[in-house]
Amino acid sequence: MASPVTATDIQTSVPICVDLDGTLVRTDTLWECLIAAWKKNFWLMFLLPIWLLRGRAYLKFEAARHGGLDARSLPYDAELVNWLAEQRSRGRTVALVTGATEVVAKQVAEQLGVFSAVIASTETLNLSGHSKLKVLQEHFPDKKFEYIGDSSADLPIWSYLGRAHVRGASRDFCAQLEQQGVQVISQGRHRRLDIGTVARQLRIHQWAKNLLIFIPLFASHKFAHAPLLLRSILAFASFSFVASSFYVFNDLLDVRADRLHPQKQGRPVASGQMSMNEAAVLLIASLAVGLGLAATVSMAFLGVALVYLAGTATYSLYAKRMVLVDALVLGLLYTIRVIAGGVATGITISSWTLGYTSFLFLSLALMKRYSEISQRAPDAKGTTLPGRAYELQDLPIIGNIGVSSGLLSALLMALYLRSPEVEILYRRPAFLLPLCIIHVYWISRAWVLTNRHLMHDDPIVFALKDHVTHKLFILAAIIAYLAT
Repeated sequence: MASPVTATDIQTSVPICVDLDGTLVRTDTLWECLIAAWKKNFWLMFLLPIWLLRGRAYLKFEAARHGGLDARSLPYDAELVNWLAEQRSRGRTVALVTGATEVVAKQVAEQLGVFSAVIASTETLNLSGHSKLKVLQEHFPDKKFEYIGDSSADLPIWSYLGRAHVRGASRDFCAQLEQQGVQVISQGRHRRLDIGTVARQLRIHQWAKNLLIFIPLFASHKFAHAPLLLRSILAFASFSFVASSFYVFNDLLDVRADRLHPQKQGRPVASGQMSMNEAAVLLIASLAVGLGLAATVSMAFLGVALVYLAGTATYSLYAKRMVLVDALVLGLLYTIRVIAGGVATGITISSWTLGYTSFLFLSLALMKRYSEISQRAPDAKGTTLPGRAYELQDLPIIGNIGVSSGLLSALLMALYLRSPEVEILYRRPAFLLPLCIIHVYWISRAWVLTNRHLMHDDPIVFALKDHVTHKLFILAAIIAYLAT
C-alpha cells in the first residue's frame, strides 16, 4: 500500500492519529449500532428524537448501549490496518481518534490490537470537527502528529496542520482540499459510488421476478392490446422499484449476518462499497418512485402495492425468522405480483391461476430455503443460518413439502387445461397437455439439483441462467402457439 504518511515522518516517529468511520472501517458505526438496536427492539425508534435532543454524543452513547457492536465483522481497510500494525511494531504511537463513542472505539481497538491510545466521544462530548482538533492539540502540541481521515468533518484538523492524509474519500474531495490550501500528502483507497454499485444494490437482476405481473395479460391473450400492455409495463416498473427499496432495507437490517455469509458478504452495504447513509437515500428514492408509478396506474393498484409493501416488511422484520411461515409469506409475495397484474389491467384472474401460482411459488420458496440451509455447515446447536430458525435436521421435511407443492401445481395445471375457460381461449386445447410434462420435469429437476447442492440460493436467478430452462420455455411457447 502507498504509505499514508511520508518517509520523513516515519523516521521522526511523529504519532499517527486515525479516524474510524469511513477511514479505518468502510461503514458508519453509529448506523451499525442504531440498526442493531432497532432489530432488538423496534420501539426504540421512537426514542431517537429524545436522544438527539440531548445531543449527538448522547445519541451515540445510547445507540451503542442498546445495539452494541460486532467489531469482528466490520469491513476494515485491511491495507491500512496492516500498515498501522507495522508502524506500531517500530515503536511509533498509533492513536485511534474518532467521533464514535468510547465503548465502540475500545471494542475496535481491542479487536485490532494496533493502537497505543484511544480517544473517542463520551456521553457528553461529541468528538468531531473543532472539538476533535482541540483534544488533539492538548494531546499532541506543536502540530507534532499526523492525521488520517476521510471527510469534510476532518477539515479543521487538516487546516490546522496544513497537510492531509486522506483515505476513503473521492479524488474530487482531495482536489477541493488542495484548493483550500491544504497539502494532500497521501491519498489511499479512493471511494467512488458508481452506477454499477447502485445497480447491484437495487438488485436489478431480481426485477425479472416482477415479470409475473404480465401473466394475466398473456393468459387472457390480450398482450397485443396497447393500453393494457402500457399499464402492465408501468406496473412492472412500480413493483421493481418498490421491491428494490426493500432489498436495500433488508441489506441494512441484515448487514451483520450478511458479512458472515459466504455469498452475501460481497453486497455493497455489507462490504462497505456503499455507505449506510447512501443506502438510506437510495431506499427512500426507490420507494418514492415505485409508489409514484403505482399511483399513475390506478388507486386500486396503489393499494395492492401497499399491501405488497406491508407483506415485504412483515417478511423482513418477523416472518423470515419463523419456521415455514417465511416460505409461506415469500410464496404469497410472488402470488401478489400476479394479482397486481390483474388489478393493473382490469383482467379477472381465475381461481385456477391463483391456485397454480400459489403452490408453485411455495415450492420455489422452500427450494430457496432448502438451498440456503444445506449449503451452510451447522454450528454446535445445529442451527445453520444466522437469524433463521431452521436446523439441518429439518431438510427432509422441507424437501418433502416443497416437492409436493410443486407437483400439486402441476396437477392444477392439468385440471385447468381441461376446463371450459381453456376451450374458449385455445382452438386446440389438447395440444397443451405436454405442458404438464414439461412442468413436472422442470420442478423435479430443480429439486434434484437443489438436493445435490447445485442450486443457486435463489431459484428465480437459477431459472434465468439455466440453459435447460431456456430450452423448455421455448418448447412451451411453441406448444402454446400451436394450440392457439
